[in-house]
Amino acid sequence: MDHIINISICVDNDAFGDTYDEQAVEVARILKNLADLLEVNSDYLDPSYGYFPTLKDKNGNRVGSFTPSILPIA
Repeated sequence: MDHIINISICVDNDAFGDTYDEQAVEVARILKNLADLLEVNSDYLDPSYGYFPTLKDKNGNRVGSFTPSILPIA
């Protein structure tokens, strides 16, 4: 069975700043936070777990999603 992880982040608010450098800092912070969550609870990688972390910017706004899934057999 092949698993994939989909991560989507919208960088269209004040927390991401105005430049690519500022966006990179905030995206990296969000991904590091997600990595910390995965280390604590690997069940997030199981598509049948039923709960997946919401990705939030430094201001606490929901800016993205993390979704594991199984590739359909082609």
